[in-house]
Amino acid sequence: MSIILDAISFSYDQGGRVTPILQDLSLTIQSGERVGIIGRNGSGKTTLAKHMNGLLTPSQGSITVDGVTLSSAHGYRAKREQRKTIHKLHRKVGYLFQFPREQLFGKNVLRDIVDGLKNYGYSEEQAQKITFDILQRLYLPRDLAERSPLHLSGGEARKVALAGILAVEPSVLVLDEPTIGLDPKSRIELFSILEEEQERGMTTIIISNSMEDLWDRVDRIIVMDRGRIIADDSSHNILQDTQLMMSSHMVLPGHVAFLQSLEKRLGKSFSLPLSGAPLALDSWVGVLEKELNV
Repeated sequence: MSIILDAISFSYDQGGRVTPILQDLSLTIQSGERVGIIGRNGSGKTTLAKHMNGLLTPSQGSITVDGVTLSSAHGYRAKREQRKTIHKLHRKVGYLFQFPREQLFGKNVLRDIVDGLKNYGYSEEQAQKITFDILQRLYLPRDLAERSPLHLSGGEARKVALAGILAVEPSVLVLDEPTIGLDPKSRIELFSILEEEQERGMTTIIISNSMEDLWDRVDRIIVMDRGRIIADDSSHNILQDTQLMMSSHMVLPGHVAFLQSLEKRLGKSFSLPLSGAPLALDSWVGVLEKELNV
């Protein structure tokens, strides 16, 4: 399932004052890709992502997801058809908000997920079975189903919101700053779940200002600035572009900053590890030891 954004522009109209956010932006993401989107605050990252499942609609241009096309609409009939298209996109592209409590509306966790499923035609019985299955898959206790979303921790709220998204089996998952407010344990659990979904073939798009979260969890990084894409390359190539990282206000992962300092001091180049997994980093340290004759 590919995502094609064709020359989209988007502006906010604030009391007659038009503020452009996205400007003539084109982008294609292929099925199964792992993509990161970075950029300084106000660069348009979240606005771009919200177009992918119809939370926002373009002022100009179009978005096509698996053959379903959303474009700007004028007039009652066009807007009615647009609403049908948006409903289809919500099913295809799951979007985890930066602040997940904003997408939890049920009186308890069970009703929040079940009622969402019923909006897509599932019966009460089917929806309840799917709900308990997805809670188990996300390592959430069964009794959590009876708790109010207001009484969940930050990590629990994020997992419950994600459960509601995954329950309808989207083909694309967009996560907006997924680690905000998470403690280290919850962060590890979230990325473990994400890795499982990626292994199932789900297309994943992560919006983040943390290169520590992205560098080995995506294959491709898109850099945005002032509503435009200024770079689009493999995560490793982006990481090694020091000037680009500085201009985008990105903080390098600790091991990359260390490596660059080492290269500058010794006047020689070293390769980056391909993964942040302990074995990969141990292997990388071993290579450095040989290179440095330690």
